[in-house]
Amino acid sequence: MRRRHLLGRLLAATLRGPARSRGARIALGVALVLGALLCPRVRSAAAPAASAAPYTGWAMDAYPGDRVSTLKAEMTRQVAAGANMVWLGHNNPGEVDAAKGEPALSYAVWTAYMNPSDPKHLDAAAMVQAQLNALQAARQLGVRVVFPIGYQIQMGQAWNAAHPQDLRRDAKGAVYEHGGKSAAFQSPEYQRDILAYYHWVDSTIVRPNAGTIMMINLGDEPADGDYSVWADRVFQARYGYGLRDAGQDPTRQEAVGRFEADYIADYEEWSAAQWESIDPAVKVTMSFCGGYGRYQHEGPDLEAVFREAPANFVVTFDAYPRDGLYSTPLREGDLISLFALVRTLGYYSAQYLRPLWLWSTANSWGLNGASKDPGNIADAVANGIYLAQLAMQGGALAGIAVWNYNIKGQGLLNDTHALTYDPSQMFTRVSASFSLLRSIMAGSAGQPDTVVLAPNEPALQAAGATLALRADDGYSWTSLAALARDNVAAPVLTHLDSANLSALRTAIVLAPTLEDLTLGDRRALLTLLSKGGTIMAAASVAKALHATPSTSRMLANSPTGLLAIRAIATPVGRLLGVDGGPVESVFSDGNAAWASPALSQSLHWTIERGGYLISVGDATLLYSGTASPGALMVVNQRALEQKGTLTLVNQSGAPDQTKAIAANGRTTAVWAPRRTYGLLIGQ
Repeated sequence: MRRRHLLGRLLAATLRGPARSRGARIALGVALVLGALLCPRVRSAAAPAASAAPYTGWAMDAYPGDRVSTLKAEMTRQVAAGANMVWLGHNNPGEVDAAKGEPALSYAVWTAYMNPSDPKHLDAAAMVQAQLNALQAARQLGVRVVFPIGYQIQMGQAWNAAHPQDLRRDAKGAVYEHGGKSAAFQSPEYQRDILAYYHWVDSTIVRPNAGTIMMINLGDEPADGDYSVWADRVFQARYGYGLRDAGQDPTRQEAVGRFEADYIADYEEWSAAQWESIDPAVKVTMSFCGGYGRYQHEGPDLEAVFREAPANFVVTFDAYPRDGLYSTPLREGDLISLFALVRTLGYYSAQYLRPLWLWSTANSWGLNGASKDPGNIADAVANGIYLAQLAMQGGALAGIAVWNYNIKGQGLLNDTHALTYDPSQMFTRVSASFSLLRSIMAGSAGQPDTVVLAPNEPALQAAGATLALRADDGYSWTSLAALARDNVAAPVLTHLDSANLSALRTAIVLAPTLEDLTLGDRRALLTLLSKGGTIMAAASVAKALHATPSTSRMLANSPTGLLAIRAIATPVGRLLGVDGGPVESVFSDGNAAWASPALSQSLHWTIERGGYLISVGDATLLYSGTASPGALMVVNQRALEQKGTLTLVNQSGAPDQTKAIAANGRTTAVWAPRRTYGLLIGQ
């Protein structure tokens, strides 16, 4: 009865407010979430309007043999539960096999489908028919879909055998393999063949289903670079020397490293440009890997993905709590680095005016179903909420798709792992959160007042010197715990001189030496300091940046005496120097006990020792993560400028208790048991 009373109060609060206020929309979202949890019921599957945005829904696979009626029934269930789109799964790997776990369209499927004498023709025909059935089901229902037509830059075994000279290669000449062989996209043979395929897809599938297909996914998880003859020719035409001719010249080495880091962005740009010419009305995307992207920001270069994208391109990243093998449990570092990644993606989305989509998880892949510490329903629901919040804190987000509804072996409905949750409850509770996610995404983008400056030129030079396929910037992204936990909406940027940061107050500089900073970055930092801003950098960088001899005083010192934070005297602004280790280390959990007071005093943060507090608009999430036995988080009621009801949710996704929060300047300590969350909706 108490829980039903809570639902009534949330609905009443919604009805009392202005109908178009963000608070009302978000409160309604929470009311719907709680309503689905407490009073599950079947609603009619009204089709969303074609222009509806933002979007939320499930990713699902269409398997050979699936009838239109079967696919329509599954889509109807998803829409009735709260989705307003469907993301169809891709063909992984890009081969022809009707019995595979992830079947869809790709170049290899098309060529076998078009050739009745091909030994794999029947498989290809079944795979094509499954996609057509899915589109027919969606069209009958009136729901829009993201439609996949490729995987990475894979062309299939037959094409690979016929075009060995057109495959991607490493610097030693070995064929590049990452989940299968990939084509060198700059090869004329590749471009000719893929364009023929693209034209067929457009005329046969896209245009007849223009009202149903909202976006085409050109390829999932393309990554790394290429040293093939075709890449070398493009590089040589651009620079006047070959990829292997940099020698000991640091400028040439950096050029090679940057070319490789930008390779996938160049592939994205070329592919999207072809579609812009073929069918200007259609949007295209590629779904990039957030598993790699959170640890290495150069493969592909995050900014280049947005900067090089034509107007018809939509950026998509998977963003699960942990993206890796089923058997590897979630670690706090996975979440810490993910938070930095998503905030950065959101910022670049706003900076370059390119839509962003993210994949959250509700299956064994993203929840590590075969590990000793598998995720649960609360982890999955929280994943969607914090992704929406993190992206919107400094940028924009157009949609979230949940991976995956029915994929063989790991999907919500076809999981072969021992589960710690009821799949029907997972479906209901994740789906019920969709209205809340759309409310968050419909809000105004935030303005970051803090930035992490992490130059990547040294990493690109090192990659070019060793002829690597992917640069490794060497920064410890898992150390930035305080930023993740303390609601610091800080994107990670490689440069400040061209950044749009009108509200900037604090810059955390990770560069180990002053030489790693461009002259433009140095000017931007000095301008920030002259306006009363705060800069934290390595002590040697901070002193060289200031250039004027000055005194310093100790703010905090590690128990071992090896790591210290000092305040360097300046006429205006605040300049902090870190001695004895990399700057990011002072933000780590291991140094929280002695560094947190200095960070709180100098950077004016409310320091969280555990869990993750994320706030945007009228919604505040308190997620405990994997802290054992849980996390004690502090809600600074004045800082959040919110009052409302905080609902604490258990591992099964059900509300356990509520707390009233008043914006009275006090703080409220909230205990969230391990892998649970609390949700505060402002009124």
